[in-house]
Amino acid sequence: MNKKLLLSGLLAASFILLNACGSSDDSDDSSAATSSTPASSDATTPAASTPTAPESTAAKMATISGTVAVGAPLVGTVQGVNAAGKTSDYATINSDGSYTLTVAEGAPYMLKATSSDMMEILYSYAEQAGVANITPLTNLAIYEAYDRGNLDTLFAQWSADSNRPDSDEVSEAATNVAMNFQNEFSGEKIAAGYNFFTTQFAADGSGIDAVLDAIDITIDMSNGSVMVKGQNGEMNYHYGQNPVAGETVVNVGANDAAVEAMESAAGNSTCLADLTMSITSPIVMSIPYKVCYTNISADACGEDDLRSQVEQTMAGQGQQGGTLTVNSFTTVSACPAGSIEVDMATQQVSM
Repeated sequence: MNKKLLLSGLLAASFILLNACGSSDDSDDSSAATSSTPASSDATTPAASTPTAPESTAAKMATISGTVAVGAPLVGTVQGVNAAGKTSDYATINSDGSYTLTVAEGAPYMLKATSSDMMEILYSYAEQAGVANITPLTNLAIYEAYDRGNLDTLFAQWSADSNRPDSDEVSEAATNVAMNFQNEFSGEKIAAGYNFFTTQFAADGSGIDAVLDAIDITIDMSNGSVMVKGQNGEMNYHYGQNPVAGETVVNVGANDAAVEAMESAAGNSTCLADLTMSITSPIVMSIPYKVCYTNISADACGEDDLRSQVEQTMAGQGQQGGTLTVNSFTTVSACPAGSIEVDMATQQVSM
């Protein structure tokens, strides 16, 4: 609190002492006279100033709430960070999955939910105070909006990261997530345009929570791989594009380096890869199959870099105890019947 020093005026007082000493001719009487003379009229008493109330130094706070669920409510805590890097206290997730936290004002906010056993970490985004759910869907959308970067790092450097996604990028990624799971959304009669970030829901197995029960999304932040399962089993997540209706989507996009190799190899030719999948567990078997690449550069067909990326990609399908070998690449005029077709221009995969 600021202290004010109140100054009082000082009146100048003049005391004149008259002391007369008489000579022999003077009278023995002596007299002393005291005269009080007021100070000059120019001296005035300053007016006392009124103390000013101190300004409040308490930070303005934003309240964010929502549901944290993976189908079932997540047991754990939520923490938020604002645009200036100020983190909130940890908020406990209630038994129904709901949470409420307060954080110093300063949008946008990033949210981090951590399970009590530290085995599950999910992220979300809040453009402003209000509702912000935290689910595998929000986690995947933020991951895509951040160009598949490490979300642990993003949360730690939220205020300083020049690549921090903005609201438009998050919205675009969320739309793409919904399109990738359009079958699951349609099955629960979830309307187009549903915002799974800000729409309140209960973790009761219905609506969007039923979708969360039906899907399984695993993101390995250490290597950028993503494993996605939907109603029809393992599937590929298409970044920044929508699956084509009627296609059977397989897990070819989990390896980022492979996707980049496919994009750089785009062209006007068609290339047939002869592959062999050898499995040793749980049973021993060898599976030959063919993958036909359309819209590929003629020079890329058989290129060593593409060969190694195909091997890495296909090996990422989750097969246990096995290897995949690319036997040969051959330029063909059209894809043969029964082959898996991969459009290098769009990374769409169909059978």
